[in-house]
Amino acid sequence: MTLDVRSAGSLRAHLGAAAAQLAASTPYSVELVAQDVRWDPGSPRLFQDYRGDLSGRYLDAVEAAVADGHPVDGAKSEAVLRAVLAAQQPDGFFGPPALALQVDQGAAWGHGRLLHGLLSARRWAADGAAVDAATALLADGIGARVPQWLRWVVAAGRQKFRLDPFSAVLPLALHAEASGAKPALVAARTLAEALPADADRAHMHGYLLALRGQLEVARLTGADDLLRDAQERADVVAQRYLLPHGGVTESLTLPWDANTEGCGIADWVMLNLRLYQLLDDPRYLDRAVVAAFNALLHTQRASGHFGCETLSGEDGVLLSDYAPEAWWCCTFHGLRALRHLVVHAVDADADVVRVHLPLALTARDGAGVPVLTVTGDYPYGDTVELTTGPGLRAAELHVRVPSTAGVRRLLVGGAPARASAADGWLRLAAPPPGTTVTVELAQHEWFDVDGEATVPPFANTTLPAPDLATARVAAFRGPLLLAASTADNPPDDVLRGRFLVHPREQRAFVHEAGGVRAATSGHDSFAADLTLAPLAGSDRSRHDRTVRTWFQGLLYARRTLHH
Repeated sequence: MTLDVRSAGSLRAHLGAAAAQLAASTPYSVELVAQDVRWDPGSPRLFQDYRGDLSGRYLDAVEAAVADGHPVDGAKSEAVLRAVLAAQQPDGFFGPPALALQVDQGAAWGHGRLLHGLLSARRWAADGAAVDAATALLADGIGARVPQWLRWVVAAGRQKFRLDPFSAVLPLALHAEASGAKPALVAARTLAEALPADADRAHMHGYLLALRGQLEVARLTGADDLLRDAQERADVVAQRYLLPHGGVTESLTLPWDANTEGCGIADWVMLNLRLYQLLDDPRYLDRAVVAAFNALLHTQRASGHFGCETLSGEDGVLLSDYAPEAWWCCTFHGLRALRHLVVHAVDADADVVRVHLPLALTARDGAGVPVLTVTGDYPYGDTVELTTGPGLRAAELHVRVPSTAGVRRLLVGGAPARASAADGWLRLAAPPPGTTVTVELAQHEWFDVDGEATVPPFANTTLPAPDLATARVAAFRGPLLLAASTADNPPDDVLRGRFLVHPREQRAFVHEAGGVRAATSGHDSFAADLTLAPLAGSDRSRHDRTVRTWFQGLLYARRTLHH
């Protein structure tokens, strides 16, 4: 059963803020959006040489906004689409005629994004036939260039953007699935199988986008080797480049890059959601949720635009001085990733409705009949209410318990029920329409210690407490990272409070209005209590403030002079 799932609660506000930018004339005039395929000499703009990149992303973002039920400027969207279609050349590519013998990696990247955008535009465009024709011609043009592009990739060595041509893998595969075009699938597989084993120094956004395409090629062709390869590469990214707040660095560079990028984080969210869907391994869902509600939302500004974070020289402290509003890319990709999160939260077949994430949302069947409404605003709230609708015809309702929470109480129609979730799922007989199932969660307070989930006390009767003084440590409640922001604390204390102090026997933080109170220590005798609050949230103006997102170690007692 295909469900029409739409966001609700605070996540809807984040999606709506990004979607509202699409109608704004600044920066998104029709002329600016289409400049990367029109190349008006009197109206140059940033990244116009990445032909089709911004315009393709815009078309895709419109579809994400429409699918989630946000208002869009239909006339403007159609005007952008007409301007783009008018710029297509007989070889399938867009913009002024280009020398076919030359490989322009920016144009290769941009046309991959534009192919994806055209596939998305087909779902809202008035002239679907024109979009289909342009899509097919572009896919054929890209397929004809694949051998040449791959020769360029080999010759590019370790150039940061050498993976740009792999932007086409995902849309080629999706086009092949939608249209039955076998040459497109052949081209997609050729690219997927040629993805370099050595991705060192490459652009993370491009690499993760290629892995997302590789997964679809594997699914469509049955190539299990490609599926395993994508899974193994994703695990390597998690081991080497994953930051404690769930985001990834802007490139695959060691030592680490100086910043994150909203687009790369968005791809990380979407890649892990797809891995979870294909492999039914909850660790991928956990990765996606932590990344989405911390790193990705932290890159969204008060305006609604998404952008980047700067990793300061002080380990654990994030700044917002590097492209905090990347309107040419991150705004669109951030919107798309949040929409992915909503879509993957619930699914159904004839027998079962499964809630993978208890996010606030509405789900309707193909006829628009309500199937399920979820309220409670998880993960910010601990109580989740699921109300069944007349469209729920399955025999069972399954609710996955988040791995960072337990079930405190379960009510069905207001009556207490036995909560059995040994395998991580609450499995219930589907209650009658209009029944509310209430799940009261006990969200755990825990630490990420060098990538490993840890809950105090840190010792037991047979094992001593480990030395964590040099381990990177982040504090969490549920999937939400608790950070020390200069919005709540003196800036000097945030910078100097490098070590979290947590006695071995202490099991929880000190709770107070506005967050939790945590003891911190410096390299010597400095000590301060800091307020920790969720890194990202509904007050997006806080995302511009300097924030200590993780600590450089955990001490069991505050240091004294020279000790």
